[in-house]
Amino acid sequence: MFFDRLRGKTQGITAFLKYPLRLLAVQQLDRILAIVMQANVVRQENIELALATEFRVGFYVGKDNTPILGYAPYGRSITDGMWESVYFMRRVVYHMMDHLEESYETLKQQGFTASIEEYQNMLFDYWIELVYNNRKQDAIELENAFQNQANNRLAAKNIPLYVIKQMTSDVDFQTVRKTLFDIQTNKKNTDSTNLILATSTISHGVDEDSFNIMYFFGMPNNNAEYIQAYSRTGRKYTGIVIDIIRLMRVRDRSYLKNFVTFHQNKDDLVESVPINRWAKNAIYSTLPGILSGVIMQYYTILTDTDHLYHAVKVKKMLMDGIIRPHDVINMIIAIYDCRDNEKMSLVYKEIISEEVTKILNGIQNGNFTKEEFLSTAIGRYSHGKLMPMRSLRDTEEQIEIKLR
Repeated sequence: MFFDRLRGKTQGITAFLKYPLRLLAVQQLDRILAIVMQANVVRQENIELALATEFRVGFYVGKDNTPILGYAPYGRSITDGMWESVYFMRRVVYHMMDHLEESYETLKQQGFTASIEEYQNMLFDYWIELVYNNRKQDAIELENAFQNQANNRLAAKNIPLYVIKQMTSDVDFQTVRKTLFDIQTNKKNTDSTNLILATSTISHGVDEDSFNIMYFFGMPNNNAEYIQAYSRTGRKYTGIVIDIIRLMRVRDRSYLKNFVTFHQNKDDLVESVPINRWAKNAIYSTLPGILSGVIMQYYTILTDTDHLYHAVKVKKMLMDGIIRPHDVINMIIAIYDCRDNEKMSLVYKEIISEEVTKILNGIQNGNFTKEEFLSTAIGRYSHGKLMPMRSLRDTEEQIEIKLR
């Protein structure tokens, strides 16, 4: 935002932040608002920026696109209650498919406006059912129940049988990809994969428009995982989430008792992530990106240069004394808001001084091609050979895999 202002832009949109997963959207908004509020304080204190439009945030989200139902099966085992719930939903969807014109006319009377062809295509996106399991053993037991009791009932009613695939930690990534490809290419084939039994594996990076009906075989162990998991549904059409409550679990009984209140406030009830801003090793992951940002933004404006993407340009500025390590160190210490009354802050100051000096000296004395990026050069000399982070996954140790 400040970069836009300093280069002459006084108003208009600087950036769009898109959260494809609805997890923690409210918390992310809180963080962004805190940044923008502080940015407006800085703007008002700066004569060059004070006359420009104030920084603002727009927040656009969907509403009520995933109805969530919950109940506890009585008079039967939890496993029977689970597969029977899935089975009865399968009968409902099949009846709508088998009596297409009749069900279409019923929906038109309720205000449905799509054509009958569109309606038929929509039903295929509700044919696949997704069951979330807290344990792999639950998925194994459920698969046996679906293969036997459920499929026997479907066969008796001449309804296509369940074709089941599992997505658990025991299933390798290639198999998961193959399953998703099979779903996408055979969407209109009711005899292809039509039931997914998954664990928390489904919660990350699995995006498919056909996942519109989802069941939870007992509630997940934390609210964040629950929100993350049910975000698999409703990607294209309205999703349906059904929570099958396990009464033997105290946590599940609490969810059932406070079902409506919990779902009205679920975003505010997400457990805090135990992150300490002064975590000793965190600075090694974040420093390369901050150093890169200081050079590419502050010094680009200061020197009226097109860009400082390439290491050779930065090397020349270091050799000419335009970029001085001492100045960069002080700027980064201020960015981290290091204070003398915080013990770990003193450790950060020491690490910043050592790392920035080592990286900038390395760039000044190193050899680079004309096209070599600054980020690559930083990674060459930083602690652990870390380059600027591109995603939160970069906080974990990276494993390099090469083909021979």
